[in-house]
Amino acid sequence: MHEVVQSAVSEVEQYRRVAVAGVEPCRVRGHCVAELSHLLAELVENALMFSPPKQPVEVYGWRDGGEYCLAVLDRGIGMTAERMAEANALLSGRAPFLKAPTRFLGHHVVGALAARLGAHVELRPTGGSGVTAYVALPNSLVQEASAAAAAR
Repeated sequence: MHEVVQSAVSEVEQYRRVAVAGVEPCRVRGHCVAELSHLLAELVENALMFSPPKQPVEVYGWRDGGEYCLAVLDRGIGMTAERMAEANALLSGRAPFLKAPTRFLGHHVVGALAARLGAHVELRPTGGSGVTAYVALPNSLVQEASAAAAAR
């Protein structure tokens, strides 16, 4: 997972502002690596765009029961509750593509990638200010690092 996160970070122009703060070990199934990396890159890019220029964006990853969760955290300007609901509708694929302005194209891309992966993406307020994007990956896409090593 750490390598997938690093790949995503390398896709963004301001990669030096991204802090991979803590990503628990986990293996990612090969067929989903490129799409997952692109999904994360879109979320990181968005977080960077709405954060102060000197403020880092943080990325975390952890195992939660049968899922593997990722969080992209920014301490930027935040979103109104209405705007966050609209963004979450785009991320879930519930909003029609042609109704949203093109500035939200990234949310459509993330929503489409998440649907293909069987992942769930949701934006929530970050404590203080900003937005945190949560990604929940199903167990079918990930394998515990220790289980993968034992299978060899």
